Amino acid sequence: MNDAINILHSKWDEIKNSPALEELDANALRSNGVKPFVKTLILDTAKSEFNFPAKLEGVAYLGYGKWVLVNDNDFGIYNTKTKIIVTDMLNKNLY
Repeated sequence: MNDAINILHSKWDEIKNSPALEELDANALRSNGVKPFVKTLILDTAKSEFNFPAKLEGVAYLGYGKWVLVNDNDFGIYNTKTKIIVTDMLNKNLY
């Protein structure tokens, strides 16, 4: 973990705060004393060799490189079936 700060119970929890934290760019974050976590791309479902559904709605990490992904079936309006996919990123497998 890097030295990112915890913003829980800070001014960023206030609804009246404007602009919202999500609206700030990197420079504005720094000038407001916010250092975000460093992100690392683990899985790009749009560029994967696997054929993931276009509209993923839920993601959960199981540990040991395994992820569960669930698509958005739009309430079945377009005959889209719910798909639950378990990935093993360490071994490049789908279940």
